[in-house]
This record gives sequence, C-alpha cells and structure tokens, in this order.
Amino acid sequence: MAKYSTAFGMDVHLRSTTVCALDADTGEAVTRRFPGNPWGEIAGWMDGFPGPSLAAYESGYLGFAPQRELARLGVECVVAAVSKIPRSAADSASKNDRNDAARMAKAILAHDISPVWVPSPEVEGIRDLAGAYDGATARLATAKQRLLAFLAKRGFVYGGTTPAGNP
Repeated sequence: MAKYSTAFGMDVHLRSTTVCALDADTGEAVTRRFPGNPWGEIAGWMDGFPGPSLAAYESGYLGFAPQRELARLGVECVVAAVSKIPRSAADSASKNDRNDAARMAKAILAHDISPVWVPSPEVEGIRDLAGAYDGATARLATAKQRLLAFLAKRGFVYGGTTPAGNP
C-alpha cells in the first residue's frame, strides 16, 4: 500500500456521515459530521488536506454507492471488510460515530485495511436481485409450512400434489 499523508476514516449512515481526517506526520485528527450524504461537500472538505490521501469506510447497507460517488469526484476511496478491521475490547465501550471514523483512519495509516471488491452497478444489481429472490423463496416456504401446520392442527390435511407428483 502507498504512503498517505492524510487518512480519511468515514462512518457512513443513511442520515449522516462522520469523517475523521488524520495527518500521518503530526497525528492531528480533525473530525466533521455531515448531515445526510453530501458527497460533493465531503470531497471538497477532503481537498483541503495534504495529499496523497485515502478514504475508507466499513461495508454496510449503503453498499458501494459512497465509494462510487467519491471516486467520481476524484477521491481515492476503498470499502473495508468489516470482519477484517482490528477491534479492541475498549472499542465496544466507546462506540460512536466519531470514534468509529477515527479508528478507520488509524487503520488506514497502520495498513490494517482489507479492501473488498467493488462490483460494477450492473453486477451489484444482479447480486441484489438474486438476494431478493432467495429471500422471497425462503419466506414463501416458511409461509407454506405455517399454513399447513395451521390446517393440520384443525384436522385438515392438504392432499394435493405438485406438478412433479410430490405430495
């Protein structure tokens, strides 16, 4: 991994983004909270720090949209694998957005970031669709099982067969 002058750790949520800029030489940390996700404003704020720089955030439910937006605006950004980020017992005691962003920035400078592969929007869409299909079929199977149990408790037995001939 290259040497970075500034590391930007981000804690990204739907309603806010907290960014911690950590200077590699002085160790000075500057944290700012942005309401919502104004990626242009965040990228502009990051431009005020010495480069080269790297931004990172934990993968989560927002997916890869933050990485794509920041990359489009010229910010080098990676998505970090949550399971690979080092955590101490003290981290869980002081868990908040500011500390999470600072921990991510420190992990960048310590080369403790394991970036995940960022798929294209098309591939991500296919993965989302496949996940939705799997979830829907699992919920359908659960609903059928509950209905058959409900009927069986009341003395009704479903006697139909599937097109394959299974009961």
